[in-house]
Amino acid sequence: MLHITGVVPSPLPESPPVPGVRTRFLDANADYDSLAELIRACHAHDGIPWLPNGATLRSEMSVEDIDPARDVVLVESDGRLIAATGVERALRDGAPVYVPWGHVAPDRRRRRIGC
Repeated sequence: MLHITGVVPSPLPESPPVPGVRTRFLDANADYDSLAELIRACHAHDGIPWLPNGATLRSEMSVEDIDPARDVVLVESDGRLIAATGVERALRDGAPVYVPWGHVAPDRRRRRIGC
């Protein structure tokens, strides 16, 4: 979800039509460690060497024009974080651009939970 100053995002639409799955926004006080765990599992499975911890994610997501509590969406099933998506702010030729990212737990891929 793109965050633009002064615009309040709409509530999340209904969760995907997958039994037992729900979506919600990131809780900045509680979710960085579980998000880091999801990213590490995905990266280890995909051979990507960046394996962040919760403190690293909190720091990297604390940038201008990004509000993780409004710009990061989590997908849970049975109390487990199984997917996440959001935006990352980058500068290109001096202009801010917002790059979407997403992760789906390796054991939950190809089950209609695309990010």
